[in-house]
Amino acid sequence: MSATAQGFMEHGEPVGFEDMPRLDFCVVGCVAVTRRGGRTGKGAGFADLEQGFFRELGLVEDSTPIATTVHSSQVVDDSEVVMEGHDSALAFIATELELIETLTPFRQPAGVAWDRVRPDQFAEIPFLADLRASLERRKRAP
Repeated sequence: MSATAQGFMEHGEPVGFEDMPRLDFCVVGCVAVTRRGGRTGKGAGFADLEQGFFRELGLVEDSTPIATTVHSSQVVDDSEVVMEGHDSALAFIATELELIETLTPFRQPAGVAWDRVRPDQFAEIPFLADLRASLERRKRAP
């Protein structure tokens, strides 16, 4: 029951990003991936936004492996996935046929690409503006 959104609201305890422990390993959802660690989600940018928060808060480092599970048909040619500076690359891809260690050449982003956050994301994610302000205060603190 608590695995559903309603169950979480009844039985779960919200945890803010700033209250989370450091992550040793991350798993993200993907629609398509490449053997070089390129990835794309559903296009909303939530996984990259989350990874950006984790990086800015020191919960994830460049060396923290990011992995996904997909069907082998979702492993596509490099030319089919465009990786941009705000995109988090995969270290591992698990399919029903194999485990791919990507040895990705892509650099991980340093944090949130705030210029890429859309106004609707600020509207749909209530804590986003507060988190941005908190991160900015943290950067200004001596």
